[in-house]
Order: sequence, then C-alpha cells, then structure tokens
Amino acid sequence: MLTLVSFLIAIGIIALVHELGHFLTAKKYGIYVKEFAIGFGPKLFGVKKGETEYNLRVLPMAGFVDLAGMDPDEELDPLYKDRGFNSKSSPVRFLILVAGAVMNIILAVGIYWGVYWVEGAPKVVKPIVGEVLRNGAAYEAGLKPGDIVLKINILKGDKKVEKEVDKFIDIVMAVATNPSKKLEFIVKRDNKVIPVIVIPKPDPKKNNLGSIGVSPRFLPAIVGETVKDGPAYIAKLQKNDKVIKIEGREINSWSEMKYEIQQSGGKKLNIEVLRGKEIVKTEVTPLLLTEEQKIGFFSKLKNMISSSKDKKKKTDKPELKQYYIGIEVQPNRPKRIKLGFGKAFIYSLKRVKRVSVDMFTGLYLLFTNQIPGGFKNTMGPVGIASFTGQRARAGFVVFFEWVALLSTYIGLFNLIPFPALDGGRLFFIILGWIIRKDISPKTEEKVHTIGFLLLLVLIIYVTYNDIARLITG
Repeated sequence: MLTLVSFLIAIGIIALVHELGHFLTAKKYGIYVKEFAIGFGPKLFGVKKGETEYNLRVLPMAGFVDLAGMDPDEELDPLYKDRGFNSKSSPVRFLILVAGAVMNIILAVGIYWGVYWVEGAPKVVKPIVGEVLRNGAAYEAGLKPGDIVLKINILKGDKKVEKEVDKFIDIVMAVATNPSKKLEFIVKRDNKVIPVIVIPKPDPKKNNLGSIGVSPRFLPAIVGETVKDGPAYIAKLQKNDKVIKIEGREINSWSEMKYEIQQSGGKKLNIEVLRGKEIVKTEVTPLLLTEEQKIGFFSKLKNMISSSKDKKKKTDKPELKQYYIGIEVQPNRPKRIKLGFGKAFIYSLKRVKRVSVDMFTGLYLLFTNQIPGGFKNTMGPVGIASFTGQRARAGFVVFFEWVALLSTYIGLFNLIPFPALDGGRLFFIILGWIIRKDISPKTEEKVHTIGFLLLLVLIIYVTYNDIARLITG
C-alpha cells in the first residue's frame, strides 16, 4: 500500500507542477484552456471555474492541459478563433511547450534547496574502495579496502582509453559498461600509486552489466527488524544484534552475511552474534524464495514465511535460487553537510546540473549501444513505483530527494525531440524557424500520432521488463 500511495503522491506532484507550467503560460497569452486534468481515463470529479474545467481522472499518472486549437481538425467557436494554440506566434507556442519542463526543474531545485537547508546535503561519495566482496573480480585482482581510485584505463589491445574518476559512481559506470574487458585501475595505496588489472564479470541478474564486487562503504551485518515467524525470529535474533560468525567464518559486512546465507542451500547454519557485550550462539535455517513469492517480495514478506514452510517449490535454474532468513538491514544514513540558506541553493543548482548531465550521458550510452542489455536496464512505471516505495520507507528526506530527481528526469525527458513529447513539438517550431515557414499542423499531428504509438510500445516493453525483474529478483 505504501508503494502505491507514495508513487501516486510523487507522480501527482510532478504532473501537477508540469501541467501548471503549460497552463499558466497558456493563460498568460490568452489561449482558451478547455481542461486542466491530473490523470487519464474517466473523470472522478471536477469543478468548472470560468471557462476551464479542473478534473481529477481515474488513472492519476501524469496529466494534461487541453488547449483549444492544438488539433488542426478542431472547429473553434468564432468566439475563441483568435485564442487557439496554433493561432499564436511560434515564439509564444515555444514558451508554452517549454514551460512544463522549466517548472519541473524549478520544483527539483526547490525540493533540493529545502532539504539541503533543513537536513544538509549528502556528502559526495569519494572513489575509495570500502568493501571488497569475496569471489568478486576486485577480490581476485587484489583491490583492497581503502584503495583510492585515481583513474581507470580501458585496455583495448595496445590502446588505452582513460576514464577520469572523481566520485564512486564513476567507478560504477566504467565497470558496468565494460564487462569482460581489461580495466587498469590506477590506485593510491599506502602513499604509493600502483596499477591493478581488473576484469569485470558480467552479472546475469543485471542483464550482464559488469560487476567487480566493491562498494563505497561497509554496511555492517547488524539486524534491523526480524519478520515474525521467520527463520531469524525463530532463532531469537534481535534488533541491533551484530552477526560476527557464520559456520565459524568471520562476517565483516552485510554482504558477506548475505553471501553465506545464499551459499547455504537451505541447510542449517550456526550463527554467532554480538548482543551488547555478550556473544550469543544460535542456529538458523534459511528458506528458499519461490518464483511466486518473488513477485510480492517487497510488500508480502511476512506472508511468505508461512507459505514457504508448506510449499517447498524449487526452480530448475540454480542461479535463480534465493534464500533468506527474514531480517531487514539496519538503516545506515549517509552523512550530510550542514548548509546555510544561500549555500543550500547553490548546492541544489549543482545537484540538478549533475543529475541532468548523468541522464544525458546515460541516454548517449544507451543509444550508442554501450550499455550491455540496452533497454532492458531502463525502468518503467512498475519499476519506478517499486523504487518510490523503497525511498518512502527510507524516510521523508530520501523520498523527497527521489521526487526531485524524478522531476528533473521527467522534465528533461519531455524536451527530447521525439514526436508526441513536448520536445517533438518544439523541434517542429525550430525547424519552421530554420526554413522560415511554419510546418503544416496536419502533417505535424500525423507525425506525433506515430510517435505516440511508438512511445506506447516502449512503455509496454519497459513495463514487461519491470515485472520480469520483480519475478526473477
């Protein structure tokens, strides 16, 4: 329920602000606005104020502003003949179309500004190796915790392609887009600069994106909450217990604990935890997560416990088997830098700029086929809803930062010069300026109809991938 509610709130805010941009600009230039709506489908309720209807519709995803005269076949009442969209000059139409994205950017800046002023800005994650997972490519290559990554060279025969590294996400991107390729990590260790050759392993669970098994910080194996009647609950593990050993092997992080549980194959494990100053020993038997249960894993974890005991369905694909003991990670919030009112605003602008650059970089890599798996790595409505639920569970600050990021993405995505998007309509206006002649509204509308159908196919495809990811974990 939280996932659905938080998703509707996030999309509702973003859609409202976006459409408000179109609406206010259209009104300013005297265009007849027939309807301002949040959502699609049948009308739930609405009110008419002046000449405009304000409606909430059944499917509260996105929204629209119905401007008179956008449809070239529409016959306008003589009263509104000079108030149609296409009757206005191209600069006015340009401003109306771009206003939605501008409002999304303003919303993002405003949210980041408020969060950074009240809570502080998150520290940039430096390119320092925190945790090195066992049996990962980094572990095998000899990368060590504390290594500072200065740059990464992609080795192609005798050639080197240098990738500058300023933050940890630069490492992630270089690794993800170069599976099975030789990467030369130039690292600083003990005041010495040394090269380390790492070959990222394709991760089948992430569409064969490269992975080397490192993270920027240690997440200690500290129990958050235990699911009632789950294996950990039965074993009497408690909140704040720190897992220090499993089957006699030392556990230094949450990832190492997960690894041991996954490798158990469902066999009973001897676990040692530190509870206060006392070491407590217990036994826990991990349960297998079935294919049916993966679909509802995030929202139905408690219901899975009982069904797993009665229903031991197994998959024929060993690599898809997942085991769990029913505990949640102890929240470990990143450190924040306290900022004043003015500095928080500067940081918010920098954040939106960084998000924008990252988005367009990602699109470039996607469309130039430099991301393994291509569009399988994109996130559709179901994936966004699931991730929004996770952000909401992490707290208001994390949730609203996610809303700001989404608002930036949606605003900029709408400016892409693709038919049916605002950017597609802007493209035709700019093209008209170049050739010094307005494009025929009927021709333009045909192109937008084709673009809309293509977008619909893309949405169906990414939604299918979203559901597939939830099913396969």
